Formats: sequence, structure tokens, C-alpha cells
Amino acid sequence: MTRLPRTKGHKGRALRARPLCPIQNIACHFDWKICEAILEGEICFNSAALNITNNSSRGYSAMINNFYQSTLRFLSIFVAFQKNINYKHIKTMKRFTFVMILLLAAGFAFGQISLGPKIGFNTSKLTVDVDDISSDLKNSFNFGVFLRVGKKIYLQPEVNWMTRGGVFKTPDQSSLSPVNQEIDLKTIEIPVLVGWRLINLGIANIRVMAGPSGSFVVDKKIETNRADEPIKDGDIKDMIWGLNLGAGVDVLMFTLDVRYQIGLNEVIEKVNEMNFNSKNNIFSVSLGWKII
Repeated sequence: MTRLPRTKGHKGRALRARPLCPIQNIACHFDWKICEAILEGEICFNSAALNITNNSSRGYSAMINNFYQSTLRFLSIFVAFQKNINYKHIKTMKRFTFVMILLLAAGFAFGQISLGPKIGFNTSKLTVDVDDISSDLKNSFNFGVFLRVGKKIYLQPEVNWMTRGGVFKTPDQSSLSPVNQEIDLKTIEIPVLVGWRLINLGIANIRVMAGPSGSFVVDKKIETNRADEPIKDGDIKDMIWGLNLGAGVDVLMFTLDVRYQIGLNEVIEKVNEMNFNSKNNIFSVSLGWKII
């Protein structure tokens, strides 16, 4: 057995150096500047770039190497996706990436992690405070990935591609048909949910969840049946905040969620000096597959 080095104490006594636990080894030997360089595209992904020395706990080396390989794959996907879309809130996205890395580390450390893709259907509506204008629902699909850390009480961040918006109808004095204006917003939604498993039936369980979400508007499309457009691209905010409330059921490796999102900020404040005070509310149903 390899002997640990001895050091001198304050009274001249020999002290044995205490071995670092695996989590301390991760914190001490991983160079976080590599992550920053990866996100900036300055270096490529190479397992040799990792500086991991785990002499005091050799039994954990395979687990640590697998964890870092998975982390690098996640970062490579994010960087490739980031280069294709010009985010105005790039600092927020980078912070979210590092939070995801920390959650992955916590999940691997405690062995309570689920990761997988999801797809769903959502119907959204833009509210309006103008008496003469009504608002209709807009239906679309969404897809993304989720990460769940914990069992009884869990934390679940997600990254979802979602189309949202609504349809405004305004009476036209010169025609029997109203003026329709359809708002189509393509967004990247990042919810962070806290959930609680209410009932555990072995192969199935029932959950409740709640949490905030932020959505980055990456594309705006406005369609109208009239030549002019009362609502312009500049009238629509680039960031949408919401509060999610919902419930879910897990059966084997599948997870079904039903949620309602309450809009927290005004997506459209004013149009031609008219106070719209429009918020976006969403009802969604999604099906996920836990591959981990």
C-alpha cells in the first residue's frame, strides 16, 4: 500500500496528509478556464486538455473521466448551437451553462439524475387591455431536453424550443370582417422547476412542480389581412418571463407533464400610443423519455 507523505505539525510532530475526497479532487484539478475557452471557441474538445490527477482515490478515476467526457459533449452541443443563433443575452446563456454543469456534477455525485429529450403541444394566448380588440389562441408544438436532479424533491432545468404568440382581432368600420393580426414568436425557453413526488407506486409516480422561466425571442413573425401592420417588430419584447405551475406522471422511463405558464412581463406594452399591456399565457402538455 502506498504511504502518504508526512508533514511537521506546530509542535514538531509528524502529521499524515489527509486524502482528498473525490469531489475535492474534481474541484482542485479541473481547470475552469478550459470551460471559458471552450465557450469562446478558442480551443477544441480534447480529453488530453483535462488535468485530472486522482492518486489518492484511484477507484474513482473511471467515474470522474466519464463525467468529464459527458460534460464536454454537453458543452460541444451548446457551443455549436450558440454559434448558429445570435443571442442578445449571451452572458445569461453562459451563466446557465455553468449552472447546468454544476447540476450535472451534483447529479453524478449523488446518483440521482435523469436526462432526456421531450416533445409536446402548447396553446398560447396574448392578453390585451383594449376593449375593442379581442385575442384568440395560437397552437404549436415544442421540443427540448430536460435534466432532473433529485428523487422525492427534485430540481429540473430545461431547454425548450417553443413557438408562442396569439391572434388579435380588431373591428373594421369599412368591412364586416375584423382585422386579424397573428403574432408568431419563436423562442428558446429555459424553465427551472422545483418538484415534489407526491405518490410513489414503484413503476409509476405522481409529481407536482412550479418554477420560473425565461424565454429568448429569436424570431418574430407578424401576419395580417390588411396592408398596414398596427403591431411592428419593435413593439414586441425580446425577453419573456413566466411562472410555471403543473403536475406530472412518470411511468417506467417515460415522463408526462401538464403545465400552465402565467406571463409575468408585458410582451407588448404600447402600439401607436395605445396601451396593450399584453402578457403571454401558455398551456402545454409534453412527453419525455429518460435516457439516463
